[in-house]
Amino acid sequence: MDAELDERLVQSRNAAFRTAFKPFALAALIGWLLAMAATQLQPNSQGYLNSLILFMGVAMLATTLPTAIVAWREPDPTEPEPPAGAMSS
Repeated sequence: MDAELDERLVQSRNAAFRTAFKPFALAALIGWLLAMAATQLQPNSQGYLNSLILFMGVAMLATTLPTAIVAWREPDPTEPEPPAGAMSS
């Protein structure tokens, strides 16, 4: 997987993972505390369902946050120039 990336892309990816770890660790801690509270305070299986929903949210954050950080940091692509013979309206 890394063989396809040049040095700049590898550094960009590694920096995104380092940047993403800080908010993810905080979100995981808060999610864990809320899940514990949900299972203790809510009757029947509703607490377990809410814990599962919190877990899925944190899992989605873990998988998408580094990619989102890379996307935010990369400059927008330039617009391609129109062909030489194209008429503009």
